[in-house]
Amino acid sequence: MHAIVERPHGGHIAYELIGRRRLWRPWVVLISGVGHDRSSWEPLLPALRRAARIVLVDNHGVGQSTPLQSQVSVGDLAADIIAVLDHAGLRRAHVVGVSLGGMIAQELAIEHPRRVRRLVLASTTPGWIEGYPFPLGNALVLWRRLLQPGPAGRRTTLRYALSPATRARRPDLVDHLSRDDVIPSADPRSSLLQATAGTRYTNRGRDRTTTAATLVMHGTDDNVVDPRNAEVLARNIPDARLLAVPGAGHLIFWERPELCARALQQFLRWPRLHAAAARIRGWWRRR
Repeated sequence: MHAIVERPHGGHIAYELIGRRRLWRPWVVLISGVGHDRSSWEPLLPALRRAARIVLVDNHGVGQSTPLQSQVSVGDLAADIIAVLDHAGLRRAHVVGVSLGGMIAQELAIEHPRRVRRLVLASTTPGWIEGYPFPLGNALVLWRRLLQPGPAGRRTTLRYALSPATRARRPDLVDHLSRDDVIPSADPRSSLLQATAGTRYTNRGRDRTTTAATLVMHGTDDNVVDPRNAEVLARNIPDARLLAVPGAGHLIFWERPELCARALQQFLRWPRLHAAAARIRGWWRRR
């Protein structure tokens, strides 16, 4: 089901619901990174559909949502997700966010804890105060992409975002992801405004108040967001575990889709079972 939510700022947010309403299948909201629309989740959808019902959102500025006309904050983008949940009649959902989407997901879990069941933070950062800064190369590549929109600019970005191991193992992936029929080109101005929101974000240590069980996932060879940020998040969030994705860069769901899908299925499908297992492990270690 495709739907649109009108927002007070005059624009609208587009989203899609996938999956039949079955009581034993939870809802999972998938939140993309800078310049990516809902199509960026394609590698994970077959596996996730077996474990959950899915809410795919086009963040403000991409896909079928309204282009951005002025600067927004991560908090503004999180408010858009709450509006989608309200419009869809969903009281609570698991939340999965990657890169900028991971910052939006953090904000949801911190400011709206009752709306978030379980939290997955992928290839993201707690922000410039708590975490490690973006590498200079990241900013240079982003600017080049914005000055050279379309497949050519995206190809330049992908050579930086994908790890050397991924490019060697899958030399076709750069060309594949550069195609507009795989991931459509985003509006350059909207991408810049989204990226600026991400570089300004900091959770200011509020992640320590997160009540949702959290899975932090990060590629060991990420050149865009320093992998040490994942360690900070996993250390600060009370009920968090860290999954380092070996040999992956920034686009872990495209670089290691099978590993990531399996981890998400295990974490999201049987939360009570995993909670019980964690308690048993804790008891065993204390013996």
